[in-house]
Amino acid sequence: MKKIVLVGAALFLAGCESGVEITTPPVEVIFTDSTAANSIAGYDAVKVRTWAEVDGSKAELQGVPCDLKGIGYQARLNTPAIVTLPLYKGHTRPVTVTCTYNGRSVSKVQEPYNDTSAQRTAMLGGGLLGLVISAAVESSRDTGADRYLYSDISVEFK
Repeated sequence: MKKIVLVGAALFLAGCESGVEITTPPVEVIFTDSTAANSIAGYDAVKVRTWAEVDGSKAELQGVPCDLKGIGYQARLNTPAIVTLPLYKGHTRPVTVTCTYNGRSVSKVQEPYNDTSAQRTAMLGGGLLGLVISAAVESSRDTGADRYLYSDISVEFK
């Protein structure tokens, strides 16, 4: 049940940070492993943004170079950007984004979330009863065919 609440909070917080319009075409990953390239169940278009405190308030940075690495793939991009991340049935792994700004590097590990579980929870509605029913259903079903997605990635320079 704790995971369900955390996923909901992550989705809410991801929606709170809007930013400048992304006008560049999506960045595609480069596969470094043929097994990873041959096991794809789909792709997820994920926004990558960088932020820093400027003049006392949080501001989005533009043109910050970042390296993205996942198991069997990598990409280079300048923020803000959209990157198409590969998805794998039942075993999508975290991705790490490392960005460099003003001589400092900051890394962020982005865990995928179970979209199938999130959709089931949303269908049951909110409240304590919905969470209890959702947790009971989740604990008793096979999750091997679930779809995993990524929330948008925000890298903050503090």
